[in-house]
Amino acid sequence: MLRSTIYWSWLALLALTASQVRAGEETTRIVQGFVGAELIERPGPPRYPPGELQRGREGWVRVSFIVGVDGKPSDVVVEDSNGLWSFERAALGWIDGLRYRPAMLDGNPVSQAFNGYKIQFDLAGDGEGVTRRVMTIYRRGSKALREGDFEEVRAQLARADERTGLNLYEEAWLSILRGRLCDETQDLECKLAAFDAVLSFGADTLERDVLSTVATTKFAAELRSGRLRDARRTLERIRELELASDALEPLATALAEAEAVFASDTPLRLVGTLTRRSANEASAEGLWVHAPTRRMPALMQVDGVLAALEIRCDVYQSRVEAPEVGRAWRIPESWGDCQLYFIGEPGTRLLVEEMHPG
Repeated sequence: MLRSTIYWSWLALLALTASQVRAGEETTRIVQGFVGAELIERPGPPRYPPGELQRGREGWVRVSFIVGVDGKPSDVVVEDSNGLWSFERAALGWIDGLRYRPAMLDGNPVSQAFNGYKIQFDLAGDGEGVTRRVMTIYRRGSKALREGDFEEVRAQLARADERTGLNLYEEAWLSILRGRLCDETQDLECKLAAFDAVLSFGADTLERDVLSTVATTKFAAELRSGRLRDARRTLERIRELELASDALEPLATALAEAEAVFASDTPLRLVGTLTRRSANEASAEGLWVHAPTRRMPALMQVDGVLAALEIRCDVYQSRVEAPEVGRAWRIPESWGDCQLYFIGEPGTRLLVEEMHPG
């Protein structure tokens, strides 16, 4: 059930002067002789964008970056957000103020990639309800979805994007609607991105049964599409939601079957689409971020324009300009956990095979 409607008063908005920021890095694989970068200086909370503060709108941004040997963040990438450049700009400015004791490998400073750093902006107070207008948009969108009127669903989501005062609870429900639309239109990347947003930024507001349904749906899609590493993480998230053991058992069985495929010599095939992740109009780049399960990904097909591939790992980073179709990259275990960043023209579709390094 959607929560009761809560309205923001103009004076209440003007009285709010700070944001709550939640940020965290994913755990990484232990590499012998490697000591990760240590945060030694963290600025205060990001400055809440004044325009969004007055509108009563909340937001979130997920970024990745590299901590250089000088301890400063560099090569910051907006992986996803709720689509407002004002929040992205504030997040990027805040990241720029972080300072680290650099990572060390065998006693020598090295750069380290930080993947999936999440920054959440929310207003103090009880702005977690759903206004009547957003509730109407969600219901109309759901009705149109049941009737197969996808253009009407898109129109309702566009109406929501124009609203000035969305909070994170509303954002989460609209992301659920967007994910359902992507599922019906068989847009896997869109579906996974939408449901990932729900789990990442609706965790503190959505009901547990809603989160469980979204996580289970996302888990099944990740398994079907060969994203085994992502599926492992999603299953851990489902376990954190404390589902009944009889509900967890079939999921664990499905993961075990997928693990058996992973252990075999069968290539894992994945299809990805480069999409614009940032709301910055100055950047027209498309991006597809993939966490490889195996240590030997191969680029098999490109439909569009692929400008570069960045391999960002705990201990090593590399950029390949105009990567060649048919080429494979062997990623040593000593590099730690890695992410692949495919960069190019939005809409470009890729076929990647993860080979068994044997």
